[in-house]
Amino acid sequence: MTPLKTPSGATDVYRAIYEVHYESDGRPVAYSEHPATIGWDPSDGDDAPLAILDRMREALTKPVLTEQDFQSRDAGIEAVELANVGMKSFEAEILESLNDLKNHPESVTPYKFG
Repeated sequence: MTPLKTPSGATDVYRAIYEVHYESDGRPVAYSEHPATIGWDPSDGDDAPLAILDRMREALTKPVLTEQDFQSRDAGIEAVELANVGMKSFEAEILESLNDLKNHPESVTPYKFG
């Protein structure tokens, strides 16, 4: 539901269809900023508008989502960001080690396979 202020100052509540993106496990993770509109490129063919309307009709059979349905997404993003920081630190260590090896090849201990 989206509150909308009318010119008289009253608040109307209306619903709209938004584009929603889901994880592979079916969890909603993101949605469009603006409600969906019906529009298509003529090169999509004559059936394109009917396909769009069919997807919208199907959306109306799904549960109504609220902002709370997307809150776990923020925690997931924070975890990914922390993991990225750790990976960047690890990557920097590896690059430093490789540079040391390149600059000081005599420090490399040969290893015999087999």
